[in-house]
Amino acid sequence: MLPLIAALPPTALVNQDKAGSFRARFDLRLRGGGRTLMVFDRGSLTLGPGPAHDVDAHLSADPAALMLVFIGRQGITKPLLGGKLAAWGPRPWKLARMLTAISPP
Repeated sequence: MLPLIAALPPTALVNQDKAGSFRARFDLRLRGGGRTLMVFDRGSLTLGPGPAHDVDAHLSADPAALMLVFIGRQGITKPLLGGKLAAWGPRPWKLARMLTAISPP
């Protein structure tokens, strides 16, 4: 999933109208995979090598559950309650805003 996202133009996954002035940094940990730093900066998304220590939140995710949430096929509540997604850190509420800023291709 992450190689696909990385191959897209930086603004392809971000809804410019909803992203607006949104700025956040997330440490994404895919279960059974690697870590990626996701940086949202006013309408753009950059992926970089992880981990990072100055992030707004950490996200541990089952890859299939994360893909379903990212493409809008499933809400975030069921994966969170079922343990497929977990979030923690100083500002985990920014993840909800991130999901509104993402626009699947």
